Amino acid sequence: KTGYPVEMLGLEMGMDTDLGIDSIKRVEIMSALQTALPEAPEVKPNDLGALQTLQEVVDFLCDAAASSAEPASPAPAQASKPKSESPVTNQRLDRQVLTPVELNGHHKQEAVSLKAGAQVWIADDGSELARELEKKLKRAKFAPQRGSIASLLGKDAPDSLDALIIVGPENETGGEFLRDAFSLIQFAGPALRKSGSLGGSALVTVSRLDGAFGLAELNGNGNPLTGGLAGLTKTARHEWSEVHCKALDIDAESGDAKTAARAIIDEMLREGPVEVGLAGKTRNAIELQSTSIDSLGGGKPLEAGDVVIVSGGSRGVTASTAIALAEEFHPTLVLLGRSEAPQSEPDWLAGLDKESEIKKAIHGHLNGSAGLKEVEREYRRWMSNREMNVNIAKMEAAGAKVIYRSVDVRDGDAVGRVVNEAREELGPIRGVVHGAGVLADRRIEDKTAEQFELVYSTKVNGLQAMLEATKQDDLKVVALFSSFTGRYGRVGQIDYAVANEVLNKLAQSEARKRPDCRVVSVNWGPWNGGMVDASLRRVFEAEGVGLIEPRAGAEYLVKELSSPAGKGQPVEVVVLAPFENGEADGARNSVRSIAKEERRAETAGHDSASSDASAASRPRSDNSAATGESIAVERSISVANTPCLRSHVIGGKAVLPLALSTELLAHGALHGHPGLNFCGIDNLKVFKGVMLDADEAQTLQVVTQAARQEDGHTIVPAQLISHRDGKRVAHAGGDIILAAKLPQAGATSPEPEFAADAREHAEVYAGDLLFHGPDFQGIQRLEGCDENGIAAQVACAPAPKNWIADPLRGTWITDPLALDCAYQMLILWSWLQNDKPSLPTAAASYRQFKRRFPKDGVRIVARITDSKRRQAKADIDFIDSKGSLVARMEAYRCVIDDSLKEAFGGNQLV
Repeated sequence: KTGYPVEMLGLEMGMDTDLGIDSIKRVEIMSALQTALPEAPEVKPNDLGALQTLQEVVDFLCDAAASSAEPASPAPAQASKPKSESPVTNQRLDRQVLTPVELNGHHKQEAVSLKAGAQVWIADDGSELARELEKKLKRAKFAPQRGSIASLLGKDAPDSLDALIIVGPENETGGEFLRDAFSLIQFAGPALRKSGSLGGSALVTVSRLDGAFGLAELNGNGNPLTGGLAGLTKTARHEWSEVHCKALDIDAESGDAKTAARAIIDEMLREGPVEVGLAGKTRNAIELQSTSIDSLGGGKPLEAGDVVIVSGGSRGVTASTAIALAEEFHPTLVLLGRSEAPQSEPDWLAGLDKESEIKKAIHGHLNGSAGLKEVEREYRRWMSNREMNVNIAKMEAAGAKVIYRSVDVRDGDAVGRVVNEAREELGPIRGVVHGAGVLADRRIEDKTAEQFELVYSTKVNGLQAMLEATKQDDLKVVALFSSFTGRYGRVGQIDYAVANEVLNKLAQSEARKRPDCRVVSVNWGPWNGGMVDASLRRVFEAEGVGLIEPRAGAEYLVKELSSPAGKGQPVEVVVLAPFENGEADGARNSVRSIAKEERRAETAGHDSASSDASAASRPRSDNSAATGESIAVERSISVANTPCLRSHVIGGKAVLPLALSTELLAHGALHGHPGLNFCGIDNLKVFKGVMLDADEAQTLQVVTQAARQEDGHTIVPAQLISHRDGKRVAHAGGDIILAAKLPQAGATSPEPEFAADAREHAEVYAGDLLFHGPDFQGIQRLEGCDENGIAAQVACAPAPKNWIADPLRGTWITDPLALDCAYQMLILWSWLQNDKPSLPTAAASYRQFKRRFPKDGVRIVARITDSKRRQAKADIDFIDSKGSLVARMEAYRCVIDDSLKEAFGGNQLV
């Protein structure tokens, strides 16, 4: 039913050696058997250790005087036939042109409230403008602090902050200030969000272009890199709904700092479009107007043999456009990518198409000694090689001469050498197509500087390297693969939004320098291919966002490049696909303000400008056609790299807590669905514990299946697995619930009248009732415990870096200490009520109503809903200090057994 791999069971199979059923899981299974077969003989701890095979279990049970009738097996679920996805070649795309429109007198203005004495940080670019901002804010009874980004980052993290204004530098600079600006937003974010939730806060960025975000057709003496600031702001507004976000642009040629400062402050305190250009006393918004693609083309910018440099053009959707260029113009294509040059496919691989056959052949070629990981790595390498060969063959068959060069486009010197060699060998360069791009989706607070740098530099440094290498060439066409993530922002993609906005503004600048060259930066909607994998495709379908078919996108770009160059020709365009029914949304067919469109398109920002570097940036998504699942996360777990495991030892072995397994499952589901929130998990089950010796490491994978949509939620089946002796071992699993918004918390459940039990922290962990060491000793004080349940005050988890050497995120998705304390409380309950310990085995449902558990801890109330000799069920509420529900777990199940006593006693790692 689940689609996960299954095996036929034989009675001779060993429960541990063949089936991977450890001693603790065996307790649960035998307890369940005895519940189902009450007249069967009782399985004592000594008996449990003696039953090693399924046949021995059967023989043991057959000694009973009576047995229960075997229930009928359910009919197997019928697999649904997959829907065919035939390529669309006549798809009509919606091309939208950006136009600045004066706002004055056309929009209702609503005020944004900032309290008197509000704390405002001004990131000083060293200009008169920053000083004027400080003066005017003081006169307005605010409390501004002005300083460089470095000096603001050097302060202690503020407890609260009412506004942050980042002013872009006047003069041309490298991209360091954008990286620093991201760091400052990340640093100040918690304080801004806190103030926003309490009344009001603002984030304002100020670029220095022309007062119309580069669209005013001036000489363009502004700093195009400052255009990336809008990407920061437009993404923050999606992730931080409690913060008022404004991206402003001022005319770089205006020297009137006083007027500009007054306009910036006015705009900070005004609702309206997220993007507003300020030119003197004029306010400009950006509108989009749909234009006919049929009217494009007519020219022939490239002649046969013209040399065109294409980054990321050997794979993905950029390859589709390169094939279309080859068909139309028969140029010489110099493809740049990070992969090694493609090689001829060996005889042992040629002719094989099925993944299982290919992997079997790879395993045999490696003399049968390679592990699964090595086979998977080789499989991806050979499939990449095959894709490159196929695409290059198509280009050559269409009439192009093709040369591939392996180079990191971020390396300006290396790109320069390759372009010089191409020029000397093939002739002058006539075109540049920049399609390289990578993703590393994380929310602002979770994104690392390294991830930001990878995404930013691949787009921006790559383009700058190509433009520098061709600055003396008489280019006829320049085509940049931007994304409508840059135009609208998108949850999880602040780096991608920044990079693509810089791309757009660099294109505007290049068009002014090259009036006879057709320069275009296409803000693509999502493509049906490239970086849009199956999971992202389902996200876009659920959002009603159409996917651009590769052939349609490629044919459009040929038409766009065939349009005349020169003044008045749009440089920055947005290209979208209609949704399933083939009809574009009515709002897309008329002039409309981005202020309206950005709310409609909040989560529709991926493009597929893929490159050979893209695999390095994406979370693991090694798709398996045989099982329909993907490897979302892969981690090596050991006591050395996860030191908190020293505090979670059972029977002399470190055991990965169910709470951390749940965290990994949630992380794996979010990998394939960036921008959604973790809302909970259904059908949480423990299959087999992850147990480690002191010096042992084990590779764990989170595998996910195709998501389904239910009641506005995205449901992602996920399992935590490992491989032992070539066999798959499942450790835990469940259905992860994701959604654009967190669920609304209801009222807490009525509490039973608990018998008082006021044990403090030291008493709780004294003796041998619990095996938990210092890291997991989170129960601060018991409030009560009787047959109805248990209640206690507990601490929440410290930052992940305190428990894990290299955490996946900087913050927890759940709260593993609070969850584990709930399980500890049920262990205490079973000891005190049954004189036996318990361990968690499953939960029907867990819902989380807040993105973060409170730092000051929670109150946990567990109500017993069903209690038997060997099992118990409970509903568990997690409640903050204000009495609000933070999370709820329903139908938690634990197994209660004497045989666990011995294991609990071995809490020293050996």
